[in-house]
Amino acid sequence: MDANGWFGSATAPTGSQYQAIGPTRVCDTRPTSGLRCAGPALGPHVAELVEVAGVNGIPSGSPVIQGVIGNLTAVAPTQGTYLTLYSASLGLPLASDIDAAAGAVLANLVVVQLDTTDSSIGDVRLYNGAGDVNAILDIEGWFQ
Repeated sequence: MDANGWFGSATAPTGSQYQAIGPTRVCDTRPTSGLRCAGPALGPHVAELVEVAGVNGIPSGSPVIQGVIGNLTAVAPTQGTYLTLYSASLGLPLASDIDAAAGAVLANLVVVQLDTTDSSIGDVRLYNGAGDVNAILDIEGWFQ
């Protein structure tokens, strides 16, 4: 089992409220998606900034969303790759969220902390390890 981390800090109050929602697409890199992150596929070793809070009904502002649960999908990579979703203010973690073979369409449940500390509040980064790949992120709930 890979552990991606936890929410909060040793000095923060314990517990956060979870708010479930129906799947809400916040990112789809395919050029015809019409979303903010639409465009060319993610290239190798690219970490794209993805806005989450404030997109398609996901709340922004106070109280700040601490993290989200979502579904991350790799769409037809040109070669075997991995995708990692992580807080925009933190470094790239050592574990991946999806390992996809060339041409595969593969989805995985993700739990990720949102940036809560700097100019990227409410954002995450999406990293692609190799080749070109499109990615889709659907949010299914948040912790506040």
